[in-house]
Amino acid sequence: MNEKARQQADARERQTRLNLVRAMAVDEAWRELRQAFEASRSLIDGKEVMTVYEGPADSLALPPLPMELLRDFMRERGEKAADCCFVHAGDPHPLVAAYCLYALSEEVDPRVPEATAQVAARTERIRAVYGSYVWTGTLAGYGRKLYEEHVDVDEEVEEEVEEEGDCDSERDDGEKA
Repeated sequence: MNEKARQQADARERQTRLNLVRAMAVDEAWRELRQAFEASRSLIDGKEVMTVYEGPADSLALPPLPMELLRDFMRERGEKAADCCFVHAGDPHPLVAAYCLYALSEEVDPRVPEATAQVAARTERIRAVYGSYVWTGTLAGYGRKLYEEHVDVDEEVEEEVEEEGDCDSERDDGEKA
């Protein structure tokens, strides 16, 4: 089989798997995601490294399957998916925990601080990849990184609300009441 035919077959297989997961109940879909997370190790510099894909990777034609399954799960299942990710944010498997934390942070879920606290003492090494950006550290460090990004997003929202001002304090002609 030539390279193009193999890529087409891979794309069909991915789409079939995505469609199957979409049709499953939440708990069945979660089991599929969990298997995808656990199997998603990558070779970097000749070493197997647990890698969380936060977006497209420069070296890959398609988004990594775990990331694609997770985004689809969150989009299709909404609050039930977020609840599932929160429950599993402290999972013993570092990639399961990391993907759950990532999903909650992407949704700007208010439980991010509580979820990241569940991994505060975890020392497993992981990588997070987005495009050509690679972050490497411990699972606890990844949790801190996501927590800090979550706090920054919350502060930005508060600043936007403050900048908009209080509509009741101005009259229609623009003068202060």
